[in-house]
Amino acid sequence: MAGKSFEEMQKALRAMHASVRRELHDMKNRVRSRMVKEHMSGPTGPSSVRARSGQLRRALDGTIATWGNENKMQLVMFFGGGVPYARVHEYGGTILPKRAKNLAIPVGAALTRAGVSKTAGPQAIWAMLKFIKSKKTGKKLLVNRFSKGKLDVWFVLVPSITLPPRLNFGNTFQQEAEATMRNLRAIRIKGKT
Repeated sequence: MAGKSFEEMQKALRAMHASVRRELHDMKNRVRSRMVKEHMSGPTGPSSVRARSGQLRRALDGTIATWGNENKMQLVMFFGGGVPYARVHEYGGTILPKRAKNLAIPVGAALTRAGVSKTAGPQAIWAMLKFIKSKKTGKKLLVNRFSKGKLDVWFVLVPSITLPPRLNFGNTFQQEAEATMRNLRAIRIKGKT
């Protein structure tokens, strides 16, 4: 930068800040895009979940924080804010019932086409359900008491569910951060070799 005027150096510094901001913005978009494509578009499996309501996707965002005349910039990504199941899909864990002996897992007629429960749970439609224990599997079931001739299962009762980690947000973020660092190292102030 020897031989450059103060104005030229300021202009070069502003250009570098703009380049860094663009890289961080691009990183945020890459992380979000990869998360949706690779981990939030299903089917539900070892490293992905099927999108049902879109709430988890909407809970992934970020912002670029700056301070010190933009001499310091940081990309802060937010994941899972306000979505109670985000943490268990990222890290895995066991879900236990809060006020009952069992969790009621909606199945069949209790689900919309998107796989979301039609009701707030069995308590919302208790009068139409009856409890049975399957003779074949030994599972505890809540079935439609009014269905004639066929077993119309609405809920399967289980004492707990253990979910594996599925979303890999931390790994995806780390991979994109490494790519961004390579891109940032390649940024050169105009005129510098």
